[in-house]
Amino acid sequence: MMEWAVSLSGEAEDATKGFLEDLDTRIRECLETKFALEQEWGEKCQALDIDTRNIILSKDISLATFHPGAELLPQGMTDMEGWKQVTEENIRRSQMERMRCEALRSKMESHISHLSQRLSQFHSDILASLKDRIKDIQDASSRLKAQIGKIVDEMSNVEALRRGLRESRSETEESLNVSLSRLAESKRRPGQELCFDHPRKMLEQETKEAGRGLAKLDIRTEAGKKAWEALTVARAQLEADWVTKTRALHVEKHLALHVLHAFPSFSQLLGHVS
Repeated sequence: MMEWAVSLSGEAEDATKGFLEDLDTRIRECLETKFALEQEWGEKCQALDIDTRNIILSKDISLATFHPGAELLPQGMTDMEGWKQVTEENIRRSQMERMRCEALRSKMESHISHLSQRLSQFHSDILASLKDRIKDIQDASSRLKAQIGKIVDEMSNVEALRRGLRESRSETEESLNVSLSRLAESKRRPGQELCFDHPRKMLEQETKEAGRGLAKLDIRTEAGKKAWEALTVARAQLEADWVTKTRALHVEKHLALHVLHAFPSFSQLLGHVS
């Protein structure tokens, strides 16, 4: 019982340690992926800012070109022709820039959607794993409590047996004392028959049986004492293991809540590009 309790506690500690290490690894991988995507998002935003500045710059140039009397029109070209060509060119360039911005926005939304799906899957996997782990710990805790209850019952039975053995020993000692007193009286008056006494051989046999009964009671009493001590140690070890599992359950529940709120939601991520 003692060895079993010690091994159970060691297995619970190793399993909890391995689970937490795996959880740390998965969180670190997700954070690295999130950092890489945020870096890529920053680069895309920077490129979009550059494209936006180019559009604004081209618009300023177009306005300067549209101004009557501007000197930017090609030689030999009337004002109306210049207005028309420059306007069409600016419209084409604006449409191309708009298409590029839309493509970039679509790509970034696709990246964010992919990141959100990965984070959602990561959340689901972690929470499912934590729920399974918490259920395992709760089941193990329930089993330990049931075993502690059984040990308490066994200890009560052993204590009742010890009380019965002490009473039997007391009764046997009384019977032995009576037999010894009768035997002594028979030896003191060998030629006389005592009232209510058995013959000498019966008294000797009764004395020997009482002695053997006392020896057996001593053995059973010692065995009961050892069983009581072993059950006491096993109960202490099981209670310590139960406390360890309860603490592990509290820690893993805290980790589950931390992981649940550690990353932004999809709507929060989309808020950066809205």
